Amino acid sequence: MSNEHFTYKEIVSQTEAWSQAMDVIRATSLPNAKKYEQVLFTGCGSTYYLSLAAASLYQELTGRAARAVPGGELLFNLETVLIVKRDGIPPHTLLFAISCSGTTTETVKAVKNLKPISKGM
Repeated sequence: MSNEHFTYKEIVSQTEAWSQAMDVIRATSLPNAKKYEQVLFTGCGSTYYLSLAAASLYQELTGRAARAVPGGELLFNLETVLIVKRDGIPPHTLLFAISCSGTTTETVKAVKNLKPISKGM
């Protein structure tokens, strides 16, 4: 299949893809924003750009601050991403990790990197 046909197939499948996404959204409830002191969205490449939009939408829907960070920042510079309270304990953090395949190496590793911190190491 040439790139031309691949691109065309992607374009014409968007209606179905968006319909499926809306079904998932309707069946999903957002976590209670009041339970979290920090809300992060992450992804790599195009899903990072999606994370930027998702963080803005989350803020609008919940009234709580949220921000997007590239997966690499969570993986390699976690200390610059997490807000640390005066007692040195990171806040209760809600992380939305976005990946088209669910297997994006950097995103998966970033989630694993954050898990020990969320459990208090």
